[in-house]
Amino acid sequence: MLPSALRERLQAVQSTLTLDLMRAETAPDRELLMQFSEAAQQSRQVLMQYQAEGAEPRERAFDPYGLVYRQGRWYAVGYCHLREDLRIFRLDRVVALWPRETCFIRPANFDAAAYVVQSFARIPNTWEIEVALHLPVEEARLRVPPIFGTLVAENGEVSLYAYAESLSWFARELVTLNLPFSVRRPEELRQELRLLAAQIMQSTEGEMP
Repeated sequence: MLPSALRERLQAVQSTLTLDLMRAETAPDRELLMQFSEAAQQSRQVLMQYQAEGAEPRERAFDPYGLVYRQGRWYAVGYCHLREDLRIFRLDRVVALWPRETCFIRPANFDAAAYVVQSFARIPNTWEIEVALHLPVEEARLRVPPIFGTLVAENGEVSLYAYAESLSWFARELVTLNLPFSVRRPEELRQELRLLAAQIMQSTEGEMP
């Protein structure tokens, strides 16, 4: 049994977070994460001071629709009143946050994780990946997290379409799925997998048989 206030805060976190597990490169303040989660769960606007890369901190009114943890970073997804459009903000760049009483209406069926994946796919230097999975599509859907990529059953095979900023990250995550696959593109992903395999073999050298 948890105190009602703590239980409500934990429920807010559970209902607003989407995880793409990987070791965090940057860690936002725990209280900041809770405040964003509560605001998203309660559909309440926040005022934040945000410092974009190479810029001075700037205040923004923001409607948080959800939080996403992807490739080692936390992101808040929602409507930015300064830009009058949907935006993604890195939580480690939020200098300060103030909850507001103003409420907002979250778009029906809005998928914060899908929006982040699609937005990153449009960023220059993002790798476009295609992998064939050698198992039934029903099993693939059970074993491959939706945020990892898009699964398509075609020509008797299961295709995984994904985007990644880091091929070394994608290679590690692909291996941890522990399922049979073959890389269609890019060739650089094959090279990362060979490098990963070599590192694993090297780490086992000298071990007792």
